[in-house]
Amino acid sequence: IGADVQQGSENNPDNPPRIELEILGVGFAYKTWSIDYKIFTGDVSDPFSGAWEKLHQWALATRLTFTRRIDGFKFPVSLVFIDSGNDPDIVYQFTQRWQNTYPCKGFSDLKKRKNEHEDELTQSNLKRYRPIKVGEDITLYTISTVYYKNQLYNALRVPRQPQDPQKPGFCDFPVDYDERYFDQLTAEEKIIVGRQIKYDSKGRRNESTDCRVYGLCAADVFLDAELQIYRDHARAKGATKAQLMDMNHRLVIDEMTRQTAVKKR
Repeated sequence: IGADVQQGSENNPDNPPRIELEILGVGFAYKTWSIDYKIFTGDVSDPFSGAWEKLHQWALATRLTFTRRIDGFKFPVSLVFIDSGNDPDIVYQFTQRWQNTYPCKGFSDLKKRKNEHEDELTQSNLKRYRPIKVGEDITLYTISTVYYKNQLYNALRVPRQPQDPQKPGFCDFPVDYDERYFDQLTAEEKIIVGRQIKYDSKGRRNESTDCRVYGLCAADVFLDAELQIYRDHARAKGATKAQLMDMNHRLVIDEMTRQTAVKKR
């Protein structure tokens, strides 16, 4: 889940304070499935009331688990990222209520720091994300929004095929999503100044873009953590450095696909 927190405007009833979120499924070759998009309106200045409490009650009701219609298989949410850009203290408090839930904050680019490991999926001087400790109990994930917006807008260009399987990167959406969702998802324009890439919404609403960016990053964080478990296990069994480097997200996704394969009734 990627969630965006909006303070809203007292003078605009179409822009109330709210929390918007997308439940996102990510599969092999970064194909994605938007499972649902939720909006919880209400005060966002107290992590125990208003929109936050609505969100909490929804999570209790759904158990953050979603059922595949074809065979009843239940998929739990692996990670939740909530944008902390507007009021970090409130988000920090709320994320302590749930397991596997973290505050996040977007930046255009994250430069690799001295003595920091290179990122396997980006240029050597850039990072997709970086976990930062806030005090002793909170981990904040800073996110390279340009990296994930590039990924998103490239994926939106992948056309639907007449029959499955769809091509790598294909984005699948429920048929009942309205124009508002897609207007926001495509609100930003890519701008290149010299060698620097930026995205600009030019004042257009882009909440569903932000939710998707946070969800894509959460998927990477989850896959990286699972991959590290596989590598640690292989290292303990004497795997070489080359063998460890050959292990990648595909290994993790293949195993998860096997575990969640459609069961015949």
